[in-house]
Amino acid sequence: MERRVRHPQTGEMRFPEYIAVDDDGNILVSAWNSDFVYLYDESGNFLFKFGGMRSSEGQLKRPFGICTDSSGHIIVADSGNKRVQIFTRLGEFVRTVSTGHHFRGIAVNVRTSHVLITDADQGEVLVFRPDGSLVRTVRYSLAGEIKRPRYITVDGEGNILVSDYNSNSVYVYDESGKFPFQFGGLGSGEGQLNGPRGICTNRLGHIIVADSRNKRVQI
Repeated sequence: MERRVRHPQTGEMRFPEYIAVDDDGNILVSAWNSDFVYLYDESGNFLFKFGGMRSSEGQLKRPFGICTDSSGHIIVADSGNKRVQIFTRLGEFVRTVSTGHHFRGIAVNVRTSHVLITDADQGEVLVFRPDGSLVRTVRYSLAGEIKRPRYITVDGEGNILVSDYNSNSVYVYDESGKFPFQFGGLGSGEGQLNGPRGICTNRLGHIIVADSRNKRVQI
């Protein structure tokens, strides 16, 4: 282990749920129970936080997914307020992208600048343009198969990867939303998953999954 990153005030950052790294190497963490987004530098030093439990513009309630776009904007799935908010790299409010859905995970396709958001209640992924207009809705081909999509990422080729905590699987879609395959399945053996959460890809194209109930990370 290289280092641990904590807020300097013990107990301040409660239930960190989602993490992202911006182009400068800064670490962004959304904390579900403290209703803030926390920023740290690459060495783990605390920089600042923004949000707070309210429903006004720039405030957050149960923030979940977080990512950055090519302009350095911070995009947050403001789950408790059923909206997505965009902030500057300094945490200043810019605009709201969409409202009315119980959003969880969030990612940006750097090839198209589309914002992809998981809707845990409906079991689907919504794809938005930067102006907030809907491009498409991505669903699994069999009704009810994908149950509670939460974490999401987009690889270098534009493929969409979604972890589903309840079905213990990772679902992979191409950039147009077509479903090529899934992997995982309940179990503790190599390649099996039990409650997958965070998901990302590296420069080699490897898929990295936080296999939470098995208390491990698999590549």
